[in-house]
Amino acid sequence: MIIGGGLQVLFYLLILFLAEKSIEWIHLLGLCFGIGSGFYWLSVNVLSVDLTNQENRTWFNGVNGLFGSLSQMIGPFMAGILVSKLPNLTGYKVIFMLSLLLFIVTIVLSMLLPVIRLKNRFQWKKMYQVNRNKEWRQLTYAFMGLAFRDGVLSFVILLWVFVVTSSEAIVGNFAFLTTLLSVITYYVVGKFTKNTSQKWLLVIGNIGLSAAIFSLIIDVNWFVLLIYGIISAICIPLFEVPFNTMSLNNIANLDENGLTRVELVTSREIALSAGRITSVGLLVIVYSSLQSELLLQYFLGVVIVVGMTPLLFIRRMKEVRN
Repeated sequence: MIIGGGLQVLFYLLILFLAEKSIEWIHLLGLCFGIGSGFYWLSVNVLSVDLTNQENRTWFNGVNGLFGSLSQMIGPFMAGILVSKLPNLTGYKVIFMLSLLLFIVTIVLSMLLPVIRLKNRFQWKKMYQVNRNKEWRQLTYAFMGLAFRDGVLSFVILLWVFVVTSSEAIVGNFAFLTTLLSVITYYVVGKFTKNTSQKWLLVIGNIGLSAAIFSLIIDVNWFVLLIYGIISAICIPLFEVPFNTMSLNNIANLDENGLTRVELVTSREIALSAGRITSVGLLVIVYSSLQSELLLQYFLGVVIVVGMTPLLFIRRMKEVRN
């Protein structure tokens, strides 16, 4: 975690140092941020398995999502104000300086976490062997389908809001409204969800989000984007909390007395990355085409279909288990 946070601090230092020349070093910056994120999230996910259990994981994922949404709510809102009020690129520089300070605080706080030493070295062979487990393999497919959908939607929606409105302030207000709804939903789901209701939350969340994406096929305007933002802000937590709980439970159950949890988490992250890279790559191809508007509608249709597949793979996983 400390290495990952340190590399992300370096990323923001480079952004501040290079300023307008950052675009010339885009590959180096991407490499630095990507490696840093890999180290950071691997350690966070392993600690999430080690420090939680089946009794409190739904509550943990609810609280985790709540605080994640709070940061996503405050961050874009403040960024929109800073960019619109400060001249030239001053607002962007202030944003990167604040991000740098936050990552430094993260590194300091991470030193207070308990040190849990690995019982053996990471083994690629063991990670491949894990994927032979039929139950885990179905869950891996679900990770890929989920990441294929979320990999695009995580950034393109805010981009479309900016393109349609041409206002950083409106983007900030949009992010504030939608994440406020997510905060409330994460709290309610984390506090009141029982194991018997998780199945229905997965179904409702997935179908609701798919319906919201379908509205974007009809037209991409400010009203449609606002409706999508409201629906997705409610449906994403409905799906993510029980899904993440199920994911952590499976990692804990398949872990061989602490010997394979890192390999399991790595396998999960590879599946998620494969889904994200595929969807973002396809989106780049769509926008590179001369018929991008027509292809975008087909692409969103594919996103809906692939985004629904986790429900199928979760059902197959339970059939294998039984």
